[in-house]
Amino acid sequence: MTFNALPDQQRRSALEEIESWGYFRSVHWVETIDSTNRCLSEQVRAGTIELPALLVASAQTSGVGRGSNKWYSPSGCLMFSLAIPLDDSDSTLLPLQFGYAVASAIESISQAKPLIKWPNDVFIGGKKVCGILIEAIPRKDGSSHSTRGVAVVGVGLNCQVDLSNAPEELKRSATSLHVEAKKSMVTQVMPEFVLIQVLQAWIHAGSRSSSEPKWLINDWQNVSLLNQKWVNVRTVGGLVEGYCLGISSRGALLVVTSNNQTVEVMSGSIESYRDV
Repeated sequence: MTFNALPDQQRRSALEEIESWGYFRSVHWVETIDSTNRCLSEQVRAGTIELPALLVASAQTSGVGRGSNKWYSPSGCLMFSLAIPLDDSDSTLLPLQFGYAVASAIESISQAKPLIKWPNDVFIGGKKVCGILIEAIPRKDGSSHSTRGVAVVGVGLNCQVDLSNAPEELKRSATSLHVEAKKSMVTQVMPEFVLIQVLQAWIHAGSRSSSEPKWLINDWQNVSLLNQKWVNVRTVGGLVEGYCLGISSRGALLVVTSNNQTVEVMSGSIESYRDV
């Protein structure tokens, strides 16, 4: 399936709608950039940007993923970053909450229910459709007494991506929303449309957290790709292997090892998973 680029007017309309919400203090869409995350991080550290901020790019030349991974940035991929004030109370759940927002936003479009591979990779039909990278950085707030954390959230969501020219590993493991969309919803996989849906879902998730602090923990069972599976998790302390129970109140992955010890993994990468 081939998609043509949307006219600039449609992009402007999307940005005007986002600005009309009054949530973001800075909203920009650029044609090409090295990395939206890097750009926002530099502005946050320099204190030259108002928060919350949104930066969208049609193309990235040096996008990065977790660790030393490169961020594959093909045409048709929705690529954007947010810079948002970060409180200690929500820092541990933020990665999960954003993954949940993406999954919720694309659920009505998808033939199959999107699921999340902890902490925030979104999958449809067993293939990855969205990756999220979050960096927490300090920011001078202009006063003489305080420094507050800022989260820079980078999102890469395959909306209309032709994976035929992608690296072989990606062909096997990744998918695009236009491939997974219901026939009646295929016109709603344009990056501009999906961006609005994701941001609305994110804002709604934040509002819900204020009134229902435990909602994400309770709902995670319904969106987890790993629950009741045998997982191998690489952590700074080594490999953790065991049966996945879900997540803790802090958003950590709960893994029951072969010697019946329950391990709470706060940070790590999933190397593999399988049915028990």
